[in-house]
Amino acid sequence: MASFNVVTDSTADLSPEERQCYDISVVPLKVQFGLEGFRDMENLDQEGWREHFARGAWPTTSQPSIADFIACYSVLEGPVLSVHLSARLSGTARTADASATSTLLRETRVIDSGMASAALAYQVMAAGEIAAAGGTLDQAERALADIRRRTRINFMVDSLDYLQKGGRIGLAQAWLGVKLQIKPILHLEDGIIQTKERVRTRKQALARLVKSALTDGVPEKACVVHFLGAEAAAELCEVFKSETGLDPETRQVSCVLGTHIGPGTVGLISVAPENSHQE
Repeated sequence: MASFNVVTDSTADLSPEERQCYDISVVPLKVQFGLEGFRDMENLDQEGWREHFARGAWPTTSQPSIADFIACYSVLEGPVLSVHLSARLSGTARTADASATSTLLRETRVIDSGMASAALAYQVMAAGEIAAAGGTLDQAERALADIRRRTRINFMVDSLDYLQKGGRIGLAQAWLGVKLQIKPILHLEDGIIQTKERVRTRKQALARLVKSALTDGVPEKACVVHFLGAEAAAELCEVFKSETGLDPETRQVSCVLGTHIGPGTVGLISVAPENSHQE
């Protein structure tokens, strides 16, 4: 029996098999198209998102409620480690913390992963392994901090409109990207999305994504992620393989994340080797 329970949210992009293998509970965020509401990656997947978007309604997103978290925590027995999307991108971790405080049912420790997508999944699965091995919450928290230190998230969006509408970048940056027909390389640093560099073509952008992942040597883990961008993802996998000889895994980004980064987004998430000096 696991020494503690692991909880995360839908932006970790975990497969059903991974949830079962690591015994992870997932609390979904939500996507709203007009009057229609959906639970992220439960009753709305990428193709469903595309269909609803094509009807003309601009989607919005929301974090889980306190009631959602309490419903999850209350059925678990034993301590809980709840690991979530960067608190600088969403209030999910803060709501989880408020929920844990209000239940007072058991020890519940909430972690701001500072990450999203596969970068969050890597921390969550590591916590699941530690719990299965009988480890402590303190051991898990130290291990997650180490993974976080070594993780890089770099991505290319097809359009900056989605980030601008969601308030993740300014109007001036979005206008500049369109006006100059550039491909911005973005990254997640200190839990927020920042512009890293700008290039002219998709080919150049994919090459820069791989170069960024190799800064500290061949990564310990690498994952190509995309939102309705399977073609670009396949190209990125080929570029990565040509540089390293390795096949990265591939994940589809959740609909909540996809709402903010937009269709055609592709990224490379990597974890540097343990002897890396990355900060």
